Formats: sequence, C-alpha cells, structure tokens
Amino acid sequence: MGPFEVLGIPADSDEATVRKAFRERAIQAHPDVGGDDRSMAELIEAYRAAVAVARSPQARVDTPAGRGARRPSRGHRRVEHDVASFTVEALPVVAFEALHLVAGVLGDVSDENPPYMIEFLVRDAETLWCRCDLVPDAGSTTVAVTVYPAGEEPLVRVDAMRDLLVAELNALDWD
Repeated sequence: MGPFEVLGIPADSDEATVRKAFRERAIQAHPDVGGDDRSMAELIEAYRAAVAVARSPQARVDTPAGRGARRPSRGHRRVEHDVASFTVEALPVVAFEALHLVAGVLGDVSDENPPYMIEFLVRDAETLWCRCDLVPDAGSTTVAVTVYPAGEEPLVRVDAMRDLLVAELNALDWD
C-alpha cells in the first residue's frame, strides 16, 4: 500500500492535505489513544513519503518579507534533513509553543501548522530556511529538523541548527 493510500488521500494531494490527513489518522493510530506502535510507525513513514512527493520545487510561501516570496527549490539545492533530531520532554502543544518562541528569536516564522510543524527564515542568514516537524512520542515530542538554502550551499548544517535549537530551548524558562 502506498503512502497516499495509507493516509486515505489522492496521490496528487498538496502538502497541507497530507499534513491534515496525517493529523486525523494520528489521533486514531497513536499508542496513547488506543492505537499501536506498528500502526503509528507505518503512518509516520507514509507521512514522510507523501510529504516528499507533495513538495514541489516551485512552491511559494507567505513570508514576513512579502507574500509570494520564493521558497528555495529543494530539487536543485542541498537540503539536509535529520529525522529524529531531538526529543522535547513535553507534549506537542507545549513543545510547539517553545519552538515558536525560539523561531521568533532566530528568524521570521513563515509557515506553521500547530502543533506539528513550524518553518522559519533564519534572520542572520537570509538565504537559509529551517523547518521543524513535531511528532508526538509517548508523552514527549520528537522534532525532525530540515534546513535548506536559497543559495547553492547551506550556510548552516542541520546538526549545527539542531544544536542551536536545543541550546535556545534549554535557555527558556520552562516553569
């Protein structure tokens, strides 16, 4: 069964439709609500595969700098993705709010889908985008980090961005 079939959506669905279908199915498949680990793992793999297909190199986003700013082409640039970058010992809603604060410190938020995804343009490196996908994980949240440059080479590698995000999250007052 293909990823779009697992998600129950047409194969030509856009990324927003893929995210919505994943959220709807995750509510039923997650082990914390009666699902099982195998079903959730299959759903996550289907989500990742469907998102990869749904992302178009010609995608456009709304940015604080102006509507319709061109997102870097992922097909021709060096994209770095770290599947399970780090875990936040908090529920996705709390982890999302903390990452939203950190993204606001590091750059300008361009796209968000609370509490599952946040994407921002890094302020000090105006050609670098960072995306954090949040996945519920038994009372915590696993964060996958993706960086992609508008230029030929990334100014910041994914491991450096992960370390920066973790340092900023640890600097927050969690009380």
